[in-house]
Amino acid sequence: MMKIKIKAFLFACSTFLSVSAQEYITFQGSVTDIKDGYTVHMYNNILDTRDSSKVENGKFTIRVPYTTPSRYLFFSSYDTQVKKGYAPFGILVDKPGKIDIEVRLEEGFTKAKITNSIPHGLYEQLNHALATADDKGATLAKFVESNNNSYAAVFVLDRLGANVDVNTRKTLFDKLPQALQNSYEGKRVADKISGELASKIGNSAPEFTLKNREGHTISLSDFRGKYVFIDFWASWCGPCREEFPFIKNAYDKYKGKGFEVIGVSTDKNTEAWERAIDALSLPWVHLLDNRGDQAIALSKYAVTVLPTSYLLDPDGKIIAKDLRGEQLEEQLKKLLN
Repeated sequence: MMKIKIKAFLFACSTFLSVSAQEYITFQGSVTDIKDGYTVHMYNNILDTRDSSKVENGKFTIRVPYTTPSRYLFFSSYDTQVKKGYAPFGILVDKPGKIDIEVRLEEGFTKAKITNSIPHGLYEQLNHALATADDKGATLAKFVESNNNSYAAVFVLDRLGANVDVNTRKTLFDKLPQALQNSYEGKRVADKISGELASKIGNSAPEFTLKNREGHTISLSDFRGKYVFIDFWASWCGPCREEFPFIKNAYDKYKGKGFEVIGVSTDKNTEAWERAIDALSLPWVHLLDNRGDQAIALSKYAVTVLPTSYLLDPDGKIIAKDLRGEQLEEQLKKLLN
């Protein structure tokens, strides 16, 4: 009987410890203008976390489990109801505990005062420095090197790293602690670096295999022997649509002379992708690359803006990148006439 009681006690203790081991982030807010009647919303799509808190007596509190360093986005119902729109404001968090937010809802969260978050404070300092920097790339590189133990460093490399030469970026990334390299942002940075190095002009274009509208599997190597224009785009991308008339002209002139276009869409919505192809009458090969952070657009070609394009020779080597307007047709005229 005594053994049973001891086992029960030990089980209860282990259960208590496992429950109490969960740590939390508490966002403690103070609203200094509008006291009541609106709701503050927080979300984090990476961690699939959402919560909200109604403002009462000028205060709000949002408490969520802490799992890993990440950025939490905020907006209020004042933005959506009165301003009729919002730009979410991000707060960088790298440990559990309380973070204080002081905000005027009329001004929005972009002017909020955030305390008790070291990476967020560092990120704000960087933004102030960038506002007056003559050489933004050098400023970013110095920031990452000086703060390479902070979550802010890998976040900056992910979001603003394109301003830094890829070789410098790789050196900075390799100096980050392993935990930051293995973070969500760290894996994205690693993919961008490897993709950018692999997709330089003169290199063989990285191979990929995707599905077309009919569900058939298509590989880049299927088009070996032709000049190929790879166009990364999305249905919602305005600049992408502006390029289509120029791509159409080039396609119509050279499609029978050893030239092919492959449109690679990053659309998450398959129906939106298909509607755009039909509505815009885009007659070339279309493939869907909708795997988010696992997409070949990011992991193999380091695509961070749309449109991004590559022109390949018949051997599959990259001979040009980001041809705009009539540049594609001019290039093909030299190659195929």
